[in-house]
Amino acid sequence: MATRQVFVDHQRAIRPNEGNDTILQEWNAKSRHQKTEWVAILRAANAARDTAHARTLVLGDAIDELVGRYANNELNRRNSYLRFIQDAVNLARNLHNAIDLWNAAETAWRELERVDRAHAGTHPDSIADDQTRAADMRESGESLNDDSVYIRAMSLRPPIPADQDGVRVQPYEWTAHDNDSWSRRKKYLAHGTHVAAQNLGLEDSQPGQWVPWATDDGGMSNGGLWLQFDGHNQVVDRVYRKVTFMTEFEWRDPARWENDIREPGLKVPLELACHHKMTYMRAPGIVRLKRDNYHPDSVDHATETYRVYTEWCRHGTLAGIIDLHVGQNAPIPEPFIWSVAESICEAGMAMSDHGGMPGFGSGQTVHQDIKPLNLFMSGPRRDGQYPDYPQALLGDFGLAFKTRTPDPNNPSWYRGWGTQGFKAPEQRLWIDQVTGDFCFGLMTRNWDPPEPFYLGDGMNDDTLRLRTAVRNRYSTHLRHMIETCLLWDHTQRQNFRYWHGYIEFYTDGNRIAPANEDSDLSRQMRAGTVQGPARAQQMPRYSPDKYQLGMARAAAAAALLA
Repeated sequence: MATRQVFVDHQRAIRPNEGNDTILQEWNAKSRHQKTEWVAILRAANAARDTAHARTLVLGDAIDELVGRYANNELNRRNSYLRFIQDAVNLARNLHNAIDLWNAAETAWRELERVDRAHAGTHPDSIADDQTRAADMRESGESLNDDSVYIRAMSLRPPIPADQDGVRVQPYEWTAHDNDSWSRRKKYLAHGTHVAAQNLGLEDSQPGQWVPWATDDGGMSNGGLWLQFDGHNQVVDRVYRKVTFMTEFEWRDPARWENDIREPGLKVPLELACHHKMTYMRAPGIVRLKRDNYHPDSVDHATETYRVYTEWCRHGTLAGIIDLHVGQNAPIPEPFIWSVAESICEAGMAMSDHGGMPGFGSGQTVHQDIKPLNLFMSGPRRDGQYPDYPQALLGDFGLAFKTRTPDPNNPSWYRGWGTQGFKAPEQRLWIDQVTGDFCFGLMTRNWDPPEPFYLGDGMNDDTLRLRTAVRNRYSTHLRHMIETCLLWDHTQRQNFRYWHGYIEFYTDGNRIAPANEDSDLSRQMRAGTVQGPARAQQMPRYSPDKYQLGMARAAAAAALLA
């Protein structure tokens, strides 16, 4: 009787002028199983709707409170300002969860619609009501997504507190105390890297003395090679150290951190968190970290910096290889391009689906800055493929972030980041989604290509089109891969896993290829069976290993000055 009354009440709400006899005839026409199924699904749909609605009411009050703090500029103290930013990010995350609840409610009502259609004799108004309620659930979720984007924008650009005269200025106490400016602090810390040797706290480190050896200077960081010498003054280990200097805003921007930014002992830069996950997975195609991201020395709160220690890639960068080929007016061999593409596909698979490895969750890591300067040339591959080539490894996760599917904040929170000339169309500020390409510069010997404007509908932009001389130099299979990766419409491109299979198919030395196939040398270089002059012609130009293991300290010093 109770289940029948549930049906009657639901139908009467839909059709208030319908008589009870007609509604009961519809109920009695159902089988016992159908009655039980229908009532269970209706109750689940109502429960999902009520849960999402209750959560939204609570979040509505939180939104009103946060907007009030924003509008009234109640952020005059540093602590209240930091709390506002963190509360805004937490609220945006709670809104994501509420969106998931509305999605679940929509799914439940869609299921009720399916059952109503399957049951004979269901009144058309009942099916129409199912559709209306599902659409309402969807609209409620989309409305929360708009709120989430707005709250996130407030967290990124909160109002600067006013001084006593009403002038909107940043209080002096918010700036770095020890140094007058970020640039002066950067120079000071760069000089500090040349102090006495210290224990870097590296994983699997052996006894010896660590010495800062060669430094370089990036736009937002200082980096350099550190060598470890044993008691006989011979090189026993090498590591690259990158120190990133964050601006005042970046230091308190939740988009740059994992965990609560108000807890110094918990906050971890996203660069470290993303890179650590890839290292922990032992992902192929990724430069490996040499120290855990939670090491106490990784984040320096006094100077607002953090440190990343990675394996030393002894043959420089892919950009350096391109420069060497330009200087010698030599084309880059096709087998080498295949090897680079395969390595980056392996890195991409690890980031997009964790390489299919269990136990690493369902989220993805998005690098956002795949380019020749961030592809570091290590020794030969560990799996024995392409034994004559250095392997390209993806590093520098400075713009990386973690996401999931669906993620209402991807790409709205992160688009616009990246390097000009290597952004996919959807990384630009007015276009959605996330992806990238990495081999066009190898074929054209240009590691700094122009950024397409994608004017009009973007479909016919030929900024990155392969010219005839380049097309004639490389095989149809390689050209097809590159040109497909450069398509404007991301739905026409393929993912990393597809291209990895494609590369293996056309370069597998054990496969019997058709006589007219044009990648025979690539298969042989992959297997390492090419000898003599043919092998020499397929070798790329790359920098030698200047600081080999076992090298004497005096020889390393001479190499530094060379």
